[in-house]
Amino acid sequence: MYLFEINGQKLFARMRVVQGKRDESMERNRHFPFEPAKVDAVVLSHAHIDHCGNLPNLCRQGFNGNIYCTFATRDLAAIMLEDSAEIQRADAVFVSKKRAKHGLPPSNRFIRRRCREGARQFVTLNYGRPLPVLNGVTVTFLDAGHILGAAQVVLDVQEGGRSFRSFQRRCRAR
Repeated sequence: MYLFEINGQKLFARMRVVQGKRDESMERNRHFPFEPAKVDAVVLSHAHIDHCGNLPNLCRQGFNGNIYCTFATRDLAAIMLEDSAEIQRADAVFVSKKRAKHGLPPSNRFIRRRCREGARQFVTLNYGRPLPVLNGVTVTFLDAGHILGAAQVVLDVQEGGRSFRSFQRRCRAR
């Protein structure tokens, strides 16, 4: 995860969901090391679930800014999040049964409605088209060749009288 603080604004890039042991991953995904409501924008490089899967949780915790990505990433993320919601719903049923045996409350980790709400926050752009996303921050997506819609993220930043470029590379599929 990357949280950039630029000109008093917060830009979140590389949204990740931790996969692994059920309790550990659920706990790590539920809590962010920052306040989601204070994030101004998100940049999404591609639609693999380990990159977009925690968007509904981010939105549930108060993020209401734009999520910038390519058109194909938006379309695929919508499908991936719906599928993830169904898997997590089934997982929550399983976990709830286990928790009930120990007198614990049921699990309700994920709700499909949150996927649809988060999808309304997507702002899409084509490869090679710079777009100002925050004051002093312009994003450009370059084709990463990883999956359909995957992008290398280029951030051009102007802050405090200086300009610089941050370039997030994405590994090419082999």
